[in-house]
Amino acid sequence: MKPLIYTDVDLLIKESTRHIIINPKGERFYFVECEDQYLIYRNATLTYNPDEERYEIRGDQSLYSEHKDVGFSYEKLLCLHPAELIKRKSFFGVVWYSVSGILKRDVQSRYLCQHNAYTIEERTSFLSHSIEDI
Repeated sequence: MKPLIYTDVDLLIKESTRHIIINPKGERFYFVECEDQYLIYRNATLTYNPDEERYEIRGDQSLYSEHKDVGFSYEKLLCLHPAELIKRKSFFGVVWYSVSGILKRDVQSRYLCQHNAYTIEERTSFLSHSIEDI
């Protein structure tokens, strides 16, 4: 039996520092770069398995991948990039293809944490916010 620690929250895990940050559901992690969005789990549950001494995270993730490329073969580009991002170009009878864009995929994930001890920071509610133009 896995004891439920948190449910219906958004969380961020940093394995390098053994740190888990819990946000209230729907509150974004604004300090995370696009390439690190895979570290965030939305609508997540965090459980602890005492038999294996491991944490388990289940939740939804948004995975982003940037695609940029140019080539003369549509088929070769199709092996590496989504068809929706490949555009046909031509100039004076010369035809080539260019790829430019970001692919976003939402997935449901189950993650077994690598370590058995983490610092867990729980943000129970956000009291206020302000936006300043620099």
